[in-house]
Amino acid sequence: MWMRRFLFLGLFLLLAVAVDNSLSSNMHYHRYMLSDYKPQHNPKTQKDYKRIKMRSPAKVEDKGASEIKKSSPRSKEPVIKLTKGEDKLQLHELMVRIYQDQHFLCVGTIISSVLVATVGSCFVNTKTDHVTLKNFYNEVYEGMRANINETYLKGEGPYLEVIGLEKPFLRPNLTENTVKLCDTAIKKNALVELPIWLRQRHSIHSQIAEVLPLQECRHRMRDLNGTVVQDQMICVRNQKYTSTCQHAMGNPLVYDGMICGINVLGHNCPKHIGLDLYSSTYDAVSFTIAGMELIKHSKMEDAIL
Repeated sequence: MWMRRFLFLGLFLLLAVAVDNSLSSNMHYHRYMLSDYKPQHNPKTQKDYKRIKMRSPAKVEDKGASEIKKSSPRSKEPVIKLTKGEDKLQLHELMVRIYQDQHFLCVGTIISSVLVATVGSCFVNTKTDHVTLKNFYNEVYEGMRANINETYLKGEGPYLEVIGLEKPFLRPNLTENTVKLCDTAIKKNALVELPIWLRQRHSIHSQIAEVLPLQECRHRMRDLNGTVVQDQMICVRNQKYTSTCQHAMGNPLVYDGMICGINVLGHNCPKHIGLDLYSSTYDAVSFTIAGMELIKHSKMEDAIL
């Protein structure tokens, strides 16, 4: 009897050794928590093991940023030229907030020491022409809506407005100087900058957009007769989606460092249509000079005479 038990015990030990050898060829063991670090996986012992290459958080973030840039190209804050000299100004120095009876209306762009360009849609529900302005430095100025025909600022359509100040701006200092306005017409498919003043962040957000043919804008807005989208206005593609109307009226359009337009309707107002509409702005004197130069170089004056 004891002989049979001894044989069974010997057989059991042999099976245990065989099973242990078989399992050791397909299994691996993790290190003890307090032991020295050693690699936990060995492809030679675990045939189905594959290393997973982890991407660093920085690379993942960079990829996301590039995708956003591709879908909605952003630009740095625009730098604006001045009429005289080589000096330039960051756009935020030229932005003002317009109030009436402590109620925010819209924004405007400083174009001289005593003039601010904006649009008439800011004043739809106002009862007086008197307004209060706050510049980037939160300095307060008083002003009145002025007759645009008495200034050097010119534009197309009834939307463009200008505000005259009672006292000149201290900052920025534009004494005996003005902001550079458009001196040429912007052609379709041209790339322009669409900055917008963010009140909560007290900063400028800007993106690059393409100028669209006016007929396409009229079709999208169902304005085939051109009642809203009038000739010489600037229509640009803006695919940025917002769930509600973004009151961007009064924000400028920048082209080649010049203020060339003022936003008329805001963004996605009253609903998302993928475009923004601007009233064109230009310096009457510079625009006339540029036109005369064009005529001179094309020798059209000979044909006229």
